[in-house]
Amino acid sequence: MIQRAKQVILFVAIVVVVGLFAWGNFRHKNMDSLPSLEQIAKMEDEAELNSYITNFTKPELTAAWGEPAESSSMEDVWYINENTKLIVNYHNNDDHAVVCGIVRH
Repeated sequence: MIQRAKQVILFVAIVVVVGLFAWGNFRHKNMDSLPSLEQIAKMEDEAELNSYITNFTKPELTAAWGEPAESSSMEDVWYINENTKLIVNYHNNDDHAVVCGIVRH
């Protein structure tokens, strides 16, 4: 009886660890998932764009896309082409992207 209880506890612990690992991998964003600026220029759905960019940090976005044309502690602007720019806003006192938008002229 005690042996069976130990097996059940071990099984539950393994399931919890594997579940946490899978959840962490699912929620983790990596640089490979960022679209290029050229791909962003073609996007129409800003909600989709936000899903790609939010939670990346300012240094990560700069590493992926180069230095922004305009920058402040709360916002970066990348000019993609003569008609399109990407604006990324950061969380107050933090460098994590929280919202972005595409501006077309």
